[in-house]
Amino acid sequence: MQPIGSRVLEKGTKMRVNVSVKMCTGHDGTNQEEKFGLLLSTCYNQSNEQTFYIETSLGSDKQKIKLGLDTNRPISLFFSPKCVQDKCVTENVEYQYDNTKTGGKDLDKPYQDETYNNIAKWSGKQFLDTIKFGPQYYKDLTIAVVDSSSSAEKVDWNGYLGLRTGGELIIKVMKEAQYPQITIQEGRGFIPKKNKQVAKFSYGSFTFGSRDAKGCGNFTFFNTTNHNNQWALKAIVKIGNTKYDFHNVALNIGRRTQIPQNAFDEFKLMEDKTSLSDIPDIRFVDDKEYVLKAEDFAWYNKDVNQQLEDYSEPTPTELYRFALGSEFLQNYCVALSSDANVANKQIGFAENFNNKSSDIKSATLTSLILVVFSCFTL
Repeated sequence: MQPIGSRVLEKGTKMRVNVSVKMCTGHDGTNQEEKFGLLLSTCYNQSNEQTFYIETSLGSDKQKIKLGLDTNRPISLFFSPKCVQDKCVTENVEYQYDNTKTGGKDLDKPYQDETYNNIAKWSGKQFLDTIKFGPQYYKDLTIAVVDSSSSAEKVDWNGYLGLRTGGELIIKVMKEAQYPQITIQEGRGFIPKKNKQVAKFSYGSFTFGSRDAKGCGNFTFFNTTNHNNQWALKAIVKIGNTKYDFHNVALNIGRRTQIPQNAFDEFKLMEDKTSLSDIPDIRFVDDKEYVLKAEDFAWYNKDVNQQLEDYSEPTPTELYRFALGSEFLQNYCVALSSDANVANKQIGFAENFNNKSSDIKSATLTSLILVVFSCFTL
């Protein structure tokens, strides 16, 4: 299936956009560079467990801001000095929003976070500001600035870039891009493994305005659900002999794969495991099969051998029951594609060749299977 969009390119055609943003050092020690579309990228050190982020800036403030990508949140979110001082987050937030530095306008409207991966119930105010990606900028965007929370919440970044389809940013990006597609390519995730050394550095990239992305294979596209303007697929999920019919399967970029508690309990994944063969693979199936191997998400612990760490469950207010996180996305590039009006949407997956490693071996294990169904006909 071809991507949706009125701007169709022949395979292999590159966008003639005068933008060149260097990537950080790759696996082979060389600097990677692209000269088409708009490419933003990041490095992170696996030994420090720093997760996938994108660097941006706001308005007239030149300070770089590290943001997590959030395809489920419609608004971009930042933290205020008051929030940091009152410890509404548990990690040191390097960037604290100040509209006197950015030139942003206080809209005098309250903000209540809708709990996307957030049990702290963040609250704050809304501002109008400009978000910049390298040479590209998007004006007059509503952003949220958190002032307080009901409890301290751990964050890996200085905020979140809201890319849900109903939001102002994604509409501007898709309408102004020469080709309405965003491609996300995560680096290899940090997971301790027995008697194996993982690469110290891994890089990822975030590209928009181009159909191609270096290091990604050919994309296969699936129609998204029409529910709540989500980047999500309607799917059947199977764990062992148990089938979960027609649930929304979303993306959880830079974070853990999520499954609901009842599915987790059904397979008794909380029990300590003695070998990888006791932990299921995850298979994402349509005309083509995508595999999340147990060794990609099972942590090695010398006391109990293999186990699952940092189990992640969708909160009751989230709009999906399953979400594909970094354990899956480190092996597959994901493309968010639409028509120019962001009315019809597709999610595409392709092999991520940048993260291929010789120590990754196949295993025949029990499967968790996701079967995707088209939600509308083009």
